[in-house]
Parts: sequence; C-alpha cells; structure tokens
Amino acid sequence: MTATHRTWWFPDNTVLCNFAAVDRLSLLEKVLDSRGRWTQAVAYEATRSARYLPRLRTVAADGWLGKPIEIDDPHETQLVDRLRRLVFAGDPARPLQHLGEAETLTLLQKPPGKTRAGWMTHHGGAGPGAPPHGGGF
Repeated sequence: MTATHRTWWFPDNTVLCNFAAVDRLSLLEKVLDSRGRWTQAVAYEATRSARYLPRLRTVAADGWLGKPIEIDDPHETQLVDRLRRLVFAGDPARPLQHLGEAETLTLLQKPPGKTRAGWMTHHGGAGPGAPPHGGGF
C-alpha cells in the first residue's frame, strides 16, 4: 500500500484504557505502526483516565498517536454535538459525554480521499453511523 493510500486508526479512550490496564500499550503502539491518531476530546479523556491508569500518560508523552486533531469548523462542531446526542445518547447537560466518539465519527464520515481511516472502539452502537469501510479526512 502506498503512502498516498495510508489508513489511519483511531482508538477510543476505552480501547486505550483497556491496553493500559493490562500494561500492553506498547502492543497497541506496535500494531498501529505509526498509523494511530486521536481527536482532541479522546486525548483529553485519556488525560483524565490517567488519574486511574497512570500508564496512559505515556501515550501523549511518546507521541505515537500524533497531535490531537481539533475540530474547529462551526459546521463540523454542530455535527459533533448532534452525533454525540443522537447516536451516542449524550446528555445535553453533560457536553463532554461521548464527545470523543462523536468527534471520531465526524472525521470518519468525511468522504475518503488520499487518506482512509478506521475506528478501534468498544461501541457496538457506533457501527450504524460509521461508514462501512472507513472514511477519510
């Protein structure tokens, strides 16, 4: 596969926590093979989870998921909130609830270009909203 058709993988915070809980983040890093990415919300969730799973601190420090992707386009920000509430049943009074999932799904719903993306998640409910073969960004 050429570099112009590289597939990026987005693990959600629960995936990161599960690998951290069994001290196997190095395995996830190896499997991702420099193809891992994360959104700003997932990075924030991992920072919060690091209070309970200190190994998560190494993810940002080592940089193997790259710089967190920020969604700042007003149209995409509205889409993120709509997905957060409708697909993931996020509470309107808790704006951070399921924000990482909604940001990731927003990125995955973009039409594929030169870059394709896939999602590593524990959310079975994410399937209906995610493109069948991944999206692009």
